[in-house]
Formats: sequence, C-alpha cells, structure tokens
Amino acid sequence: LIGRLIKRSGLEHFSSHDFRRTYVTTLLRAGVDPFVVARAVGHVRVTTTLIYDRRTDEEDRHAVQHLQVPGAGRPRDDQGSR
Repeated sequence: LIGRLIKRSGLEHFSSHDFRRTYVTTLLRAGVDPFVVARAVGHVRVTTTLIYDRRTDEEDRHAVQHLQVPGAGRPRDDQGSR
C-alpha cells in the first residue's frame, strides 16, 4: 500500500523512516515533550528520537527570540527590592 502511494505521489525517494521523521517532527513542532514523543515511537532514549527531529535552525532562532524569562525586564523599585 505504501509503495503504491509513493509511486502515485511522484516522489523520487521515500522511505518508511520518512514517515517516522515527519511524525516526530510534527509532534515536536506542536510542543509535545520530547520524552513523550520518544515513548510514542518506542524509543528507550530521547536522544534516539531527536535524531528524527527535522526542525530548522530558523525555528530554533524563532523559539529563542520568543523566550520569556519570568521577572526579566520588570523595573525594580527605588529600594532595589523585587
């Protein structure tokens, strides 16, 4: 079935691991914890799961730019307390 679908799609190369990479990357992009993703795909180690992560450097930069650190940027009062 998968072979027929691949032929119909017109893709030159496609493997079962491409499905796995897409599944893992989609879950990670949705914000699912990597440890939960690892369990979902049957990996004992999260490092194995992260091999399948195809998020881009641009996505990494975007995440860092939108990082909110609690208390950062809050002005202090005159006594220096928070």
